[in-house]
Amino acid sequence: KSFLKEKRLNVNIGIYNPSSGMDAVNAAMTSLIIASVTFALYVAGFGIGKRFGAGFANGATVTGGLIMIAIGAEALFGVLI
Repeated sequence: KSFLKEKRLNVNIGIYNPSSGMDAVNAAMTSLIIASVTFALYVAGFGIGKRFGAGFANGATVTGGLIMIAIGAEALFGVLI
């Protein structure tokens, strides 16, 4: 068995597996729960990011710039050396 096939099987069993007695209504409820939790985490992350983003904006810009310079330097020296 390949790893990919095993993973796909696990996902299918978690959402809908007719042999286990789980019907389409339970699959829909499972999907609704997953969507609700995902949305709640999105809203929480957006609120936290908005609240703290203003305070860390300048430092994040400098840090991001330094990371981009490091990536560019690594790419350049990787080709030259």
